[in-house]
Amino acid sequence: MSGLPLSKLYKKDGYGDIVLDVIICLLLAVIALVLVFTNTFTCIYVSGESMEPNIWDADYVLIRDKTPTYGDVVVVDASYSYTDDSGNVYTSTNRLIKRVIALGGDTLYLDRGQLYIKYAGEDDFVSVEETYLDSDYNDPSKPVNTFPVNSLGLLDREGHTVADDCMFLMGDNRDISSDSRGRYGDVSVKSLVGVVTDWSLAHIGSVTGWYTFWNKKVPEFFGF
Repeated sequence: MSGLPLSKLYKKDGYGDIVLDVIICLLLAVIALVLVFTNTFTCIYVSGESMEPNIWDADYVLIRDKTPTYGDVVVVDASYSYTDDSGNVYTSTNRLIKRVIALGGDTLYLDRGQLYIKYAGEDDFVSVEETYLDSDYNDPSKPVNTFPVNSLGLLDREGHTVADDCMFLMGDNRDISSDSRGRYGDVSVKSLVGVVTDWSLAHIGSVTGWYTFWNKKVPEFFGF
């Protein structure tokens, strides 16, 4: 028996063996796909409403390691400092999902919801059309839609200049988002966790459904 070639030890005897071969090939392909996918992308669970109406609370998105640019949705570990009642200074770091509005050297301001940017090296401000915002965002009655302001509460058209190697981030749900307009300020590029893929934004319902199924239904089904 030890001298027989492998072809004589294993003989196909019908459709059952062919089906088995197909199943094995499919399983190997799925395993290879999962290994490539999980080493290229990271799945992020979204908690909060700051990116509505594009990303909703309890959605899943896929991120990957790439250099962020204007309009990208990014995940960052952003830090801010605060002082307690005893005068002690602490630093808190939170994981945020926001949109890149401006980069280092850019100067920007908001006027009643309209964004103006003077890009690094340029002399003049230009208005930016933010098609990702809710259509009723430009409401002049909402003071949060004007940034920055001077000490008199009036619009400061000198704007805010973003520090080098930093990003100015805002949530798409501007009226409730805590972002670079407030405690977080300019966020260092080094704090970047990843950039949300355009594919997962375009198919966010499918991505959310897939990960919800695998994270909840399958473990429950198997009794985990």
